Amino acid sequence: HPDGEIPFFNDSVFNQAPSPALALKRAGLNRSEPNPLDLCEETGVARFTQGKLTLLFDCGELGPDELMGHVHNDSLSIEVSVGGRRMMVNRGVFEYTLGDRRHESRSIHSHNTPCLDNLEQSEIWS
Repeated sequence: HPDGEIPFFNDSVFNQAPSPALALKRAGLNRSEPNPLDLCEETGVARFTQGKLTLLFDCGELGPDELMGHVHNDSLSIEVSVGGRRMMVNRGVFEYTLGDRRHESRSIHSHNTPCLDNLEQSEIWS
């Protein structure tokens, strides 16, 4: 996002790790102007930027094969910023304790993604 923070794809939450903007600063690197269309193959996130509009698109794998416990039903989800302000975001994660809140935060209904016949995209076991 233009605010220098992460999108809420999978088990994302603020303040668990340094923001991308802070990580770049600590590495002595500057944020560059985004290309109109970028794809980060390592994360499976695409970014489209035009004027004040930024659209982030989760088009990668469900999650890392070795850590599928952090997967959400957010395949093909989008997040949108306009004028540097987040306008459309996924829910992110509340907690790691099994229960209704954890299930709800990982549900397709907590993400900006296609939903067919009220079904989840994937089975989540943990």
